[in-house]
Amino acid sequence: MRKLSIISIILMVSAMLSGCIISITPKDNPLIMSPGVTTVLTIKAYFTPIKYVWTVDDTVDPAATGNSYSYMLNDVLPSTHTINVVAVHFLYKDSYTWNIKYEGSNRPPVASAGPDKKGHIRRIVTLDGGGSTDPDGNIVSFLWEQTDGPTVTLSDPSAIQPQFLAEVSASSSLTFRLTVTDAGGLSSSDTCIVSFYEETWSMFMQDSRHTGRSPYIGAQTNNLKWSFMTTGGYVYSSPTVGANGMVYVGEFGDQGGGVQLPEQSLCNRQ
Repeated sequence: MRKLSIISIILMVSAMLSGCIISITPKDNPLIMSPGVTTVLTIKAYFTPIKYVWTVDDTVDPAATGNSYSYMLNDVLPSTHTINVVAVHFLYKDSYTWNIKYEGSNRPPVASAGPDKKGHIRRIVTLDGGGSTDPDGNIVSFLWEQTDGPTVTLSDPSAIQPQFLAEVSASSSLTFRLTVTDAGGLSSSDTCIVSFYEETWSMFMQDSRHTGRSPYIGAQTNNLKWSFMTTGGYVYSSPTVGANGMVYVGEFGDQGGGVQLPEQSLCNRQ
C-alpha cells in the first residue's frame, strides 16, 4: 500500500508539472477534414477537470462543456481552422490544439445564357441566365455584356434575367455574353443571340372588301371619341392600320385618298 501511495503521488506531481491531458482523439495533426462530415474530438485527462473550454478559431463555444466536441466543416473552398480545448483543474490547466485543414479543390461554374431566341421589335426582350450552375453551389455574381449588334440598354447587367427594349430593325441580330463567377474567383461564359421580326398588323385591310377603308361614313353615334382636321379636308371614316405600322384615317374628296398618321398620334385621343 505504501508503494502504491508513493506511485500515486509521483503521478500526480508529474501530471501537475507536465500537464493533465494524457490522450487525444483523433491523433492526426493537422487533421484533414471534408465538408459536411462531422468529426468528434475527444480528450482524456488525469482525474476530472473542473471544466473544459472549447475554442474554434479564437471563438469560445459556451455550449461545449464536456471532454468531447463535435465539429462539422461547412467550407466549399480550401481552408484552415484551429480547435483548442483547455482542461481546467483547481491548481492547474492543460490545453491541446488541433489544426483543421481542407484541401479540396474549387470546381468552376457552368454559365448558361439560354438558347438563341427571336423577339419582336419595339417590344421588351428578357434574357435568362437561370440555367447556370456551380458544382459547389456557390455562384456569387452574374454579368451580361452585349458583344455584337445595335446597342441596347440592359435593365440590370448583373441580374439573372435582365431586360431590354428592342429599338432595332427586324433585320438586326444582337449577341450577349453571360459570365458567372463563384466564390473562389473561377468563372465561365456563354452567349445568346437574339434575332428579330416585325409582327404583321392584324387590322390591315380588314374591311369586307379588303380595301383598308371603312364602310361607314361619319360617326354612328353622337358620342364623339376623337376628331382630326387635315389640310385637305375633313376626316370621315374609321382608322385602319397599315402593314408598315402607320394608321390610315378616312377619305376625302372624290379620290378616296387616305390621311396617314403615325401610330402614336391616336394613342391619347379618347
